[in-house]
Amino acid sequence: MKTGLLSMIFCASLNNLKDSLKKLKDIVDWFDKQEEVDVEMGLEKVKEGAGIIKESKKQLK
Repeated sequence: MKTGLLSMIFCASLNNLKDSLKKLKDIVDWFDKQEEVDVEMGLEKVKEGAGIIKESKKQLK
């Protein structure tokens, strides 16, 4: 029973990390597509990315 629960938790964490990596890739792609980056929008994207990284680090501990 414990093994099944641990496996489910691991899979959920792995899926969350995959989702986080996808979101980070989307942010990078957004910057790549911009000819001129709107400073405020760029700052929001950076803050979003920093939050995603922070949460991902917590999951990996």
